[in-house]
Amino acid sequence: MQLQSAVSIVTGASSGIGLAVARGLVKAGGKVALVARTASKLDEVVAELGENAAAFPLDVGDMAGLTALP
Repeated sequence: MQLQSAVSIVTGASSGIGLAVARGLVKAGGKVALVARTASKLDEVVAELGENAAAFPLDVGDMAGLTALP
């Protein structure tokens, strides 16, 4: 599967299933917007995944924060 032009938003991206999904998407050539509540954990994931990942610390229950995502 080729995902070079795709950008995916992955919630819960700092651990568990979300992290596994983010890893798989980047491995397939995709770009990911990582969303989770803890900025420090997201920063670790971005360091692991590289330039195809960007961190957006946010609680998905915060509707104002969700609408402000770039």
